[in-house]
Amino acid sequence: MSYSVKIVAEASKKATKTTANLKLVIYKTGYKREPKSLRYSVELKDWDKNKERLKSSSTQADVLNLYLNATEKKLYDQIYLWEINNVDWCPKQLVSILDRKSEKPQQTKADKVVVFIDRQIDYYKSKERIKNGEKTTGSSNWENYQWLKNSLFEFTKVKYKKDFNSYCFKDISESFMHSYSIYIQEKGLKNGNKGGLRHKLKNLKAVFNLAQKEKVSDVDVCVFDVVKEHLKASKTTPRVLSDADFIRIRDFDRTKLSKKECFHLDLFLFSYYSGGMANVDVCYLNKSCIKDDYIEYVRRKCDKVANPIFLPKILEIIDRYKEKSYGNYVLPIFNGKQQTEIQKHDKVERITLSVNKTLAKISSHLGIAKKVTWYYARGTYITKAINEGLNAYEVADQAGNSVKIIEKHYYRADRSEIQRRMISAL
Repeated sequence: MSYSVKIVAEASKKATKTTANLKLVIYKTGYKREPKSLRYSVELKDWDKNKERLKSSSTQADVLNLYLNATEKKLYDQIYLWEINNVDWCPKQLVSILDRKSEKPQQTKADKVVVFIDRQIDYYKSKERIKNGEKTTGSSNWENYQWLKNSLFEFTKVKYKKDFNSYCFKDISESFMHSYSIYIQEKGLKNGNKGGLRHKLKNLKAVFNLAQKEKVSDVDVCVFDVVKEHLKASKTTPRVLSDADFIRIRDFDRTKLSKKECFHLDLFLFSYYSGGMANVDVCYLNKSCIKDDYIEYVRRKCDKVANPIFLPKILEIIDRYKEKSYGNYVLPIFNGKQQTEIQKHDKVERITLSVNKTLAKISSHLGIAKKVTWYYARGTYITKAINEGLNAYEVADQAGNSVKIIEKHYYRADRSEIQRRMISAL
């Protein structure tokens, strides 16, 4: 749908042949043109019809052109607010705002923070991509924004006894940011973690940047200065099993496991042997990704390509379940019941919980104190590959990571082994 705001100089019956009255003409597809007198007259010889402004040679140009610029901007700002919020406006409504005393465009729900968070949720939920030869809709990023939204509603209710729906960008001050970060940290301490503070702040700042880009009023990104230390990436220790503990889990007595639990253990081992493939990528892996001597797939988390070696142990696991696999998927995670992305996402969540539960059972039997999860397969493989002498480029290619991430997080994973080798070498 198109629209326009024109400023025209039109001679009237009362005007002389050398002068004309200025008026606005507002157009929108599907509506009649709406005129609005600006109550100014100009000399026709001074009016530039193409630029819709007075020529610079006119004595009125400096003052009148500034007024016309401000009026036109006011109208386009209001149109912008209506358009991004899908408001079905008409030219008459736009004209009416010039009759108000306030010089500020109407405030709409567009300046509400929650509106922009919801837009991010909707965007990532509906984002379409082609991955590994399959069209996928949605991205897990929407969950991060949903968690942010939930935490903000909870925080404002507890701290200020207010509904976050009412918060505009101008209400998010440095004091608000400081209190919010303390609240998340305290909540995280009770659960033995950091509360996901960095990710929440990072996503909230992305919301601010989006609003600033769209020229929403009162957006101040500087409020994040007070929490800038929390926005920095913290040093993380990869979740890694020792060689001995991995072998004990791998060789666990399967007579003590049910068929489903044996499958869960195989999923963990498949992740390990396929270059530390993440749980979600194992679930979605399809047969087109299997090449002659390697696997090629695009990671769902970050769109990076991974190329792990197709080891014999991978083939053993695939062959064990090939009769049960559904459609083009390599392993029997999905079936005909999961037709939508949401259904598949929920299935991945459920199977991940089941694998983690089985690993906890095995760890308990073996006396392993660590809370081993499916994700340990990734850190354990990458660390093992590095300790066996593979360089960062080779490991990054297999795991679908950047060399920088490999060097930052994994080269220092086994300090005791590095110390042992140095002592032997020196």
